[in-house]
Amino acid sequence: MPYPDLLSQALTRVRNGELPRVDGHRLFAGRGFGSRCALCDSTIGPHDVDYEIAMDEAQEAQAGPLHFHLRCYAVWAEACRGAPRHAAMKVDS
Repeated sequence: MPYPDLLSQALTRVRNGELPRVDGHRLFAGRGFGSRCALCDSTIGPHDVDYEIAMDEAQEAQAGPLHFHLRCYAVWAEACRGAPRHAAMKVDS
């Protein structure tokens, strides 16, 4: 996906609560094992590095950890800096 489209998607998902606006949470990186990327929705395969964001317990209990490709993580982090601070993660009931 071209960078402008990926950034637009990230901004939209952060603003509407599908992805959280997160600062300072733990980041783990390791070999991909088939998780779905939270931004581009494609699989993070064994030849990719999986960047996992560990959120606080309440957020993680509702949504689980987030997984990203490196490029997608960087774009999401950029979107978090540009999104309104009141954006919250959408929780399905």
